[in-house]
Amino acid sequence: MERPQIRELEYVVAVAEELSFTRAAARLGIAQPPLSRAIGLIERRLGTRLFERTSRSVVMTDAGAEFVHRARSILEAVDELVQQVNPTELVVAVRPSTGTGLLIDIQAALRGRPNQSLVRIHFTTEPDNDVRRGIADVALMCSTRDTSGLQTETLIEQPTIVLMPAPPFTPLPASAATMTLQDVRSSRGFTAECPAVSLDEIIDRVALQGISLLTSADIADRVGDRVAVATVPEAPPTVLILAWRGGSTHPARESFLRAAHRTAQRATLTSRVS
Repeated sequence: MERPQIRELEYVVAVAEELSFTRAAARLGIAQPPLSRAIGLIERRLGTRLFERTSRSVVMTDAGAEFVHRARSILEAVDELVQQVNPTELVVAVRPSTGTGLLIDIQAALRGRPNQSLVRIHFTTEPDNDVRRGIADVALMCSTRDTSGLQTETLIEQPTIVLMPAPPFTPLPASAATMTLQDVRSSRGFTAECPAVSLDEIIDRVALQGISLLTSADIADRVGDRVAVATVPEAPPTVLILAWRGGSTHPARESFLRAAHRTAQRATLTSRVS
């Protein structure tokens, strides 16, 4: 039997992680029909189905789950081999206070692997532009940023919360769990755009200047008791994406993307269970 190529292993892993041929194709930077044909060819060579498809869903078979488990190990071993021969630094651009907890978990996952390239976090107010200019290799940013000329991958959706001055400086009760979007927008000091400053300064502005603003839920446990927090179920979620220049290459980027995707999946599953 002909051995699967490295790229074919990446195809199978991407479909398994996305459980969607459309999303996997976008992530891989190829069209969906060639990806479907490639997976079908792999299955014919193996003599078994890796995925059960319907018009609405993609589900891994038992054989597919075992194949994906081993394929991930092979891809990680290849990454480690390349990085051992040519250790490099991967620069990740991010706006302060964006996806901090997620980045910490990604870095922890990467540190557990031998010969892993160094990941350097580059703080900036323009992560998309810094990637375009070559200052950074990858950007972790909100989907509302300009992605023209960039290849992107959706990483995770996070609920939206509101930050407001803590009682008694706001009518929001300390025990309030949720607020309507209308009440948030009509609150005194509401600021539509989150300031492009550090999280510490944002907290100071809320506590001392009386502003209120919408942000992602991943910072809720970092604001302390100086600021009141409530979820806003009606508000659109914050969607974090990874972005990089189309056509660019970096020996450590693929392993970073895989670690980021697995970390986001675990975070999503944990939030659903809790």
